[in-house]
Amino acid sequence: MFVVSERWLQRDWTRYELGRFAQGAPDRRRVAVLRSPRGTQELGPHLSLLQNVEWTDGTRDEAACAWQLVCGLTGEKPGPAATWSQQGSKYLGRIAAAAAPEQLAEPRPAGPRRPTELRDRDGVHLSCDRAEQWNSLTEIVRHRRNQLILLSGPRGEAHDEFLRRIEAYLQLDRPRRIARVTWTQYPCPHQPELLLADLAQALEVDEAGLGPALRTELARRDVVVLHQTAHCFDSPALLDYLTGTLPGCLREAGGAAFALTVVQPVEWAIESLPNRIGGWFARLVAGAPGSPADAAADFLDRIAERAAPELPALRLPELGRIEERHLEAFCEDNRLPRAQRAAFIHDVLHGARSSRDVLFNIQRLFPTMELT
Repeated sequence: MFVVSERWLQRDWTRYELGRFAQGAPDRRRVAVLRSPRGTQELGPHLSLLQNVEWTDGTRDEAACAWQLVCGLTGEKPGPAATWSQQGSKYLGRIAAAAAPEQLAEPRPAGPRRPTELRDRDGVHLSCDRAEQWNSLTEIVRHRRNQLILLSGPRGEAHDEFLRRIEAYLQLDRPRRIARVTWTQYPCPHQPELLLADLAQALEVDEAGLGPALRTELARRDVVVLHQTAHCFDSPALLDYLTGTLPGCLREAGGAAFALTVVQPVEWAIESLPNRIGGWFARLVAGAPGSPADAAADFLDRIAERAAPELPALRLPELGRIEERHLEAFCEDNRLPRAQRAAFIHDVLHGARSSRDVLFNIQRLFPTMELT
């Protein structure tokens, strides 16, 4: 069964899978569930002649769609179109009956019903804002090439939540593995070899054989590595690891069918106003080191300059503060009733000193959904 949307049709990988499937087993039954109306896209030779079911958003007669799908999977003739809804309703009724819990041997005692349990919509806050960074990321990973992606922003802009968003929402439009790397030393290891050992642990391979293990892994699927956020810019270890040690592993892995994407978040501390003024005078008079933001910018520039051809560096747009306009869009996307939006946005922003606080408040305050 192929669930076909316009986005599905535009992707080379899904087209490739469909073609391989059709060539390898031409007599096997195939059903295409069209999520866009027929005619809006060219379906191609492998889909146009199948038992296609137009099951688009807003379809009124889902029972008829279900019956066509069942017939496509079983090979049964669907019969006259006028009977599809009735047949589908019967089939859905059988499924519902089979899935219903067994009746209790004894009736429940009379009394008040237990209220429906309410739970937070875990992860809903991850979809707030970050459209600029997210769109850039998805466009970058769409291309099959090795790359180092730098995600920068001041401390408090929720770098880690963006990594969680990648884990939760990055589309599996082709085979892909996502691995999180945690440094064993704080704020990060002092030798590139230790950083490489942490990567090997995240990929669950032997450190000594990381190159061959990467070659084997990249022969089967893309690998996305999410590094822990860096906020230490005076140690050369991370710079050497990103621009030398890691590209060396890729050279050892050789040319592979799939690609390695490394995401490195970078954040810097926000100075208070007195410290900013004092730092400005110190730099003016005594040539003291720059602010944390200047040190981070210099670190990012050095990565870009020293990046190896095997792992070129790309920068996402800098993370910025989540504001009221972003929350308005979030409410619209999640269909929050307009009567509740003003109070919800006020409560989310109240006392929030950073984007991390805003996202935490969204997760805490967003209307709960009933789980029956």
